[in-house]
Amino acid sequence: MRPVDNLNNLSQEPGGSALESTTENNSESSDSDMEVLGNTDGDQKRIIQSLKRKNLTKISDLAAKLIIVENNLASEKEKTKDKEDVIKSLKLSIDLLKDNTAQSLKITNCDQHKAKIDELIADIEILECKLKSRNEKISELEDRMEENEINLIEKDEQIANLESQIKVSLDTTQKYENDLKDKDVQIAKLESQAKADAAKIKNLENNLSRYTLQIHSSDDNSNSRVYLNCTKLPLIQFVKLPNGSRFAAVFEDLPKAGPGWMLIQRRIDGSVELFGDSGSNYNEGFGDLSREFWLGSKKLNELTTNQRYELYIELVDFDNATAYARYDNFVVGSHAEDYTLTSLGQYSGNAGDCLRRGVSCKFLWQRQEHNGYTRQCNSQSINERIGWWNNTDCNLNGKYYNCKTILKSVDGIWWGLWNMNQRHSLKSCKMLIRPKP
Repeated sequence: MRPVDNLNNLSQEPGGSALESTTENNSESSDSDMEVLGNTDGDQKRIIQSLKRKNLTKISDLAAKLIIVENNLASEKEKTKDKEDVIKSLKLSIDLLKDNTAQSLKITNCDQHKAKIDELIADIEILECKLKSRNEKISELEDRMEENEINLIEKDEQIANLESQIKVSLDTTQKYENDLKDKDVQIAKLESQAKADAAKIKNLENNLSRYTLQIHSSDDNSNSRVYLNCTKLPLIQFVKLPNGSRFAAVFEDLPKAGPGWMLIQRRIDGSVELFGDSGSNYNEGFGDLSREFWLGSKKLNELTTNQRYELYIELVDFDNATAYARYDNFVVGSHAEDYTLTSLGQYSGNAGDCLRRGVSCKFLWQRQEHNGYTRQCNSQSINERIGWWNNTDCNLNGKYYNCKTILKSVDGIWWGLWNMNQRHSLKSCKMLIRPKP
């Protein structure tokens, strides 16, 4: 119900009550008056007048009360209106406070967010610096990684090559070990044989030292005589060269290679210094036919270029173990070619094909760097005396050692790694040739 309706009801209710009270009083008075009328008319008028005055008084009182009530009602209405205004004002204040609070909270949150944003921006800048530094490090590491990958590829290739070399070395080592076992067996057999042959060799050496050769050459190139005490000794004959000249040579029959072999070189005791003072010594030959000698590069050229010759090399070490190398087409070049080893032909034997690298190499008694000759065929230093075709794998004209020696250089009499896979000095060696059958 609205406030106006309440006020109307309030204004109506007191009035209604007063009228009803007056009506009731009048009814009662009428009844009493009727009774009085029964008594007298004068009394009736007085009673009526009295009742009228009473009623007027009551009406006045009621009217005054009504006015008071209406005033109170109006006052209450004003109060009610003021309260509503206050309520509205309070509601507006509350709304404003809410808005202000929300705004304050937003501002506070904004300040906090701004502070956080500033902190985040600072952190981002720091992180960007760190990221830049990390990127630079990553770039540097990538460059290093690329270099390492390239190095790794090279190392892998080197490892593959080394593994291949190791495999070859292992195979070679295994072969050498097997050969060594075979050599041990041979050595055991040869040692027993050597003891039996030692006495014979000593006896032959004693007999050989008693024999002398007397060769007399006449001015008219008549035949010279050779005096021999025993046909069992090597046969000495004169050999005629294609140009008509002759020279004395020692011939032997080899049990393993057949008869008719002519000695062109022999080393047995170091009694003859093969390193002559000039190259002419090697060209013409020197030494003692009964002991150590070199036939001469010039004679070898004239013989081997006019007829096919085979070469036989016999080696003996200080344990009296023997080995040989045989070539079926031995050719020595001319003086203009520096007596180059032109050909060797097919190899056979058990000493190893160690002279093969001498093919196409000049026979030099001294390495001449200024003539354009390099280390391809010789390993000696400048002006060092050589007297051989190629001393990288062998040298039978080197320095003689009178005991078993492991050579640390090529200076010595040696032939590859025939003896125990090492460069051992040899006790003796000889080179022989004969026409190829």
